[in-house]
Amino acid sequence: MNAIYLIAYFLGGALGSLLGSVGWSLVGWNVAQAGLELPIKLKEFVGTSSVPCAPADVTVYFVPSGVYSHHISDPTPGTDRDEWWGGAKFTITF
Repeated sequence: MNAIYLIAYFLGGALGSLLGSVGWSLVGWNVAQAGLELPIKLKEFVGTSSVPCAPADVTVYFVPSGVYSHHISDPTPGTDRDEWWGGAKFTITF
């Protein structure tokens, strides 16, 4: 199981000035996120070599995930303050 976490703080600058001119104030603490990934091993390929070197082993995973997000500052219009979402990906490791 892999933990996912993020806490974002937006410093502002030129982008903050631009967003402020249209009424979006995103400067300061913005969002906190937490979630989990669950890697499921699908296939492992073990490398072979006829010379003295380490062959690559390849592993393929299917990784479903779920994340909760809480907007600390006022979210932009059309965005909920608290959100859940999930997804999945395939990963290949060598």
